[in-house]
Amino acid sequence: MFIAVLRSGRAGADERVVAHPHDGLHAARDELGEYLAHGYLPVEASSGATSKTLEYAVEDAALAAWAERLGASASAAAFAERAGFWRNVFDAESQFVRGRYADGSWVDASPDLWQDH
Repeated sequence: MFIAVLRSGRAGADERVVAHPHDGLHAARDELGEYLAHGYLPVEASSGATSKTLEYAVEDAALAAWAERLGASASAAAFAERAGFWRNVFDAESQFVRGRYADGSWVDASPDLWQDH
């Protein structure tokens, strides 16, 4: 899981704190630096980069809801912002989700390149 729920050390306190999403606790997201730097996972950074971007956005939306429920509004806001990263792989012109290169250009999605599977 990408979030740490901790109890504070104060006597009598039962304060739950959600770790900030940029604190390096994300070992399962090997490409986190690229993801945060671009707002999406560039295709040259990882196999399946576009689908991973969508998966990460869904996970971040869930984490935002969890953080909000725990009363960690700053973490909730940070995860909610990242939950919107899916928009960075949605091509409004074609109305499709498409891969992007690190320079922001789109991967060619010409139907001529599609394969039958």
